[in-house]
Amino acid sequence: MDGRTAVAVEVRESKEGGLHPEDWEPANFKDGATARIPSTEKALVGSDRALALTGCEDPYSALSFRFFFDPDHGVEAGQRVADVEAFVADFVPSVKRGVGCTA
Repeated sequence: MDGRTAVAVEVRESKEGGLHPEDWEPANFKDGATARIPSTEKALVGSDRALALTGCEDPYSALSFRFFFDPDHGVEAGQRVADVEAFVADFVPSVKRGVGCTA
């Protein structure tokens, strides 16, 4: 182990998912772009971080996900964005199931 954090994830449950419109600006992300990811209502993915928002069965409830990845990855940006997107696509449904969010 080199002591570095490969990925950190923050998950919040709240009425609006705890995110603001300015959080969704692709320009604020390195190599950022919106993404269509199953199990999410909205997602933004970059080469070193990602955001995702998903609703739950309660129409006033949502889960927001903030992902932070080690920027020192040595992988071409396009591949890194694809890897981040794949990670988010696997992670979000497992958390949703774990907290009983089935919508």
